[in-house]
Amino acid sequence: MKFQRIISKDSLYALRFIIAPFGILFLGKILFELLAFKFPELNSNLIEHFSENKEFSSAIIFQESKARLLWLTSVLLYFFVSAVFGVFIWNILRQSLTKATLLLFISIALFFSISEITYFFLVDSSKSPLATIFLFTFDSLHASGQYSENELNTVYTTLSLINLIAIFVVPFGILTGCCIMHKKQRSSKTTLNDLLRQSQLIKELLAGGSAIMVIGIAHMQLWLNWPLSFLADDNARLQIGAITLAVSQYWGVIYTLTMAAVYLPATFSLTQQASSIIQSGQDEGTNTNPELWLKEHKMSLSLHDQIPQLVAVIAPMLFGSFGSMLGNIMPF
Repeated sequence: MKFQRIISKDSLYALRFIIAPFGILFLGKILFELLAFKFPELNSNLIEHFSENKEFSSAIIFQESKARLLWLTSVLLYFFVSAVFGVFIWNILRQSLTKATLLLFISIALFFSISEITYFFLVDSSKSPLATIFLFTFDSLHASGQYSENELNTVYTTLSLINLIAIFVVPFGILTGCCIMHKKQRSSKTTLNDLLRQSQLIKELLAGGSAIMVIGIAHMQLWLNWPLSFLADDNARLQIGAITLAVSQYWGVIYTLTMAAVYLPATFSLTQQASSIIQSGQDEGTNTNPELWLKEHKMSLSLHDQIPQLVAVIAPMLFGSFGSMLGNIMPF
């Protein structure tokens, strides 16, 4: 009986919304780990190059300074956006119907996050494409011989914090969407105002998730491109830069699909509930035309009414595709 109280019908209903986003996220990580098998070799080639060439011209030193400061600015933005998004997530999670529900949702998010951390501890980082994303620049910076141990430790600590946030933020963001949908009531007490509030929260979650994913893609691209500033050969820099751009594009697509898998099913469900309530006449004085009411309250599923949300969904994918222009288009 105690287990049934924790896993209530409303909880099971809400948890259905994690299947698609988690499925896409895990599929993306598994495919990258299995098929990006030459990516770690690129890191080895850079390390070998830097080990053999430790004398750099003034132009390259200036180029490195710009790359480092751009990365530093992306770090600052990432921490700021993460803090704001974290406060939003916590405010939603703590509004769960019971403490047991809150504990259940947090436990699920922690399970997925800790499982990923455990995997990174167990995997051979020299052969793992996923681990290579994290170590790509750091190992190259170490091999360049241009930084003291204290400077490298500072970079490593900063990077570790960002990676830790990235591992936790996506599962907790997905479970926050479930928490919003958990407010669905199966009784006749459900009102259109309740559904409007849920719809607004889902849109806010989408906007916050899009912001952190976009700055995450920007950080990834600037991080991967930092060691390229040491390359004097323009052709080599362009070729390796094309690979790092492809990595950013890949994750931009994965994050876009993940957010779409969170937003679209939830929005469709809320719209269907609103239509049913309007048609049944449960809310007195409400316009009997469901489509008109949905348009007036920005809950319609039409493409025109969903343009702001569509932009938020595809923003990580678009930003990843234009990653090679970051040094020129970023306002810093």
